[in-house]
Amino acid sequence: MKEKKYSCFDKFEIPYYLFILVLSFFFVFIASLATSPIASGEPFGGDAAMFQTIGKGWANGMLPYIDIWDSKGPIIFLINAIGYRFSGSRTGVFILQIISSFISNFFIFKTLRLKYLKRQSIGLTVLMMGVLVMTYAGNSTEEFLLPLLTPCFYFIAKWVLSLGENSEVEHSPAAAFLYGFTFSFCFLTRFTNCVGLCAAILVIAIFLIVNKRYNNLFKNAIAFIGGAILLIIPFAIYFASKGILYDALYGTFLYNIDYAMSSVGNDAIDTIKWLRIVIAYSSPAILSIWGLFEIVKKKKQGALLLTVGIISLFLLYSGNKYLHYGAICYPYLTIFLVDGKSYFDTIKKDGFKKGAIILVSIYFSVCLIGSLTTARSYIAHIYHKFITPIESDGYVEAQEELLKYIPEDEKNSIVAYNVNSGFYLQHDIKPVNRFFTMQDWAASRSEKHTNLMLKEYASSNIKWIFVEGDPQKTLIADIINEQYELVDTRNKGALDVVYYLYRHIDY
Repeated sequence: MKEKKYSCFDKFEIPYYLFILVLSFFFVFIASLATSPIASGEPFGGDAAMFQTIGKGWANGMLPYIDIWDSKGPIIFLINAIGYRFSGSRTGVFILQIISSFISNFFIFKTLRLKYLKRQSIGLTVLMMGVLVMTYAGNSTEEFLLPLLTPCFYFIAKWVLSLGENSEVEHSPAAAFLYGFTFSFCFLTRFTNCVGLCAAILVIAIFLIVNKRYNNLFKNAIAFIGGAILLIIPFAIYFASKGILYDALYGTFLYNIDYAMSSVGNDAIDTIKWLRIVIAYSSPAILSIWGLFEIVKKKKQGALLLTVGIISLFLLYSGNKYLHYGAICYPYLTIFLVDGKSYFDTIKKDGFKKGAIILVSIYFSVCLIGSLTTARSYIAHIYHKFITPIESDGYVEAQEELLKYIPEDEKNSIVAYNVNSGFYLQHDIKPVNRFFTMQDWAASRSEKHTNLMLKEYASSNIKWIFVEGDPQKTLIADIINEQYELVDTRNKGALDVVYYLYRHIDY
């Protein structure tokens, strides 16, 4: 028996699709401080700036990992490279973000439509963005993964609904192909992004084995492998043709093994931050609780929901508790809402259904709190952007004063050490060394990486080094003392940090 058919496109829903497109535009326009046109003074920082710097470099002839390095898979660099190649600026990335947001919200809406009316579905889609915005980091790996994860969980929701108590239901190989493609996408960004999907795949595979659906399992396995290699092979061929396949493997996987071994979670987190983390990671928690409810009456569905939720929670709380990690769990809420619809329609205040009321109340509270707490910062940003501008802290001016010492033809012979990667975007500079940002932090995660970086800094053609903080406390202190001379210093604006500019003694 095959899954029940549901239409993914309905011409009568086109006005809702257009609304989702407009909603997606405004979401990225307001929330993406990394790329939005209204964030002219804000986008130069964090991982988003790092991805833009590498993407911009790739679009202009540099090669990731060998010319410019970070410990992420190549997908996020390629997306940024396409954006910069298309427009020459972050505007291209901004457009890709809008497309990404539209696809994600479209499949959230379509998943909800499996059980809800159009207006209910669009309302829940808007409400759910209150949770997403708490975990949203513009131009992140999670943001560009959601257009694949949301259709994956759309197919999972369809399968769960078709399953019921019928062990004869087969799983669609077409969906398995998408799972494989999404798995490889995660593999080429940050592998842990696919934990929830892998948990769901595990339960589906066990179901097919237990019910002796071996032929269907084989078809799904082949489809999954086909989807996975469709994305991985082109990258492998490309990097091999450039002679940098090992460098790509090191940046994507090998370094991250050391990183994972050294990551035992963030340092002390204050109460407010903990509250935001709990809310940001609430999706797998709600799914886990619902799975416990479901496993009493619907063992197969409950097992899937509980497995996905518990494994995701374990991974999120056992590592570095960054808010944006929770974005990959965004589609979980749709599974909870769709699977629980039949109970919500007949709720009474007794036993099982009383628990459902409590869980739904928690869900809506999470969405509301997420919206209010996060919206505050965006409202403040817009207010200071257009109504009452705040005074600059002076760090850009301090950087510019030091950069005046560098001749124009040597502008791209500099590396900024322990400086945020936005430095290069802010001043339109191409880093001369591949280890171009937050060097001491990256080295602290891997002894091999430390040795590799020190070797390159000691023997490279870096004419100028721009250092943030005390140079004598950096890993390259000996190299600076032996090979460089101090040109000048500046205070980092109003902050109690000093910038140092050094020139190589042989140039």
